[in-house]
Amino acid sequence: MTIRTRQRLIERIRKRLLIRLAVGLMGVLLAMAAGATMFVFWGVYNVSALQQHTEPVYSLLTTALDRSISQRAREIDVPPLDQPGMSERGLRHYRDNCVQCHGAPGVARHDVGKGMTPVPPNLAHTARNRTPAEIF
Repeated sequence: MTIRTRQRLIERIRKRLLIRLAVGLMGVLLAMAAGATMFVFWGVYNVSALQQHTEPVYSLLTTALDRSISQRAREIDVPPLDQPGMSERGLRHYRDNCVQCHGAPGVARHDVGKGMTPVPPNLAHTARNRTPAEIF
C-alpha cells in the first residue's frame, strides 16, 4: 500500500466518522426537541401551582438559585447600616413589599404567600445561611 493510498483511506475514514458524528448529533437534537415539545406543549410535567415540584426539579431549581445568588453577590457592595435612616428605610421597604409573602418575626404570611408554590422562605431563617451581600 502506497502512502497516497493510505492517505486516501485515512481521509475516507475521517469523512465517515464526521458523517456519523453529525448524524448522531442530529439524533440527539431531535430527541431533545421531542422531549421539550412533550414537556411544554403536551403538559407531561405539571408546572401548575397546585402541587410541589418533584425532588429532582426542586433540587435543580434550588441549585440554580444558590449559584445565581452567589454569582451576583460578588458584585454587590452592601451599604453601611449606620447611615442615617438606612435601617428605617429597609424596614419600611420590607414591610411594604416582602412581609405578604415571606412573613416576619411574629408576623405570619398573608394568604397570598401561603398559597404560593413553592412556599416563599422565611427570610429570618435565610439570614442565618446567607451573607449580607446575598441577602441585599
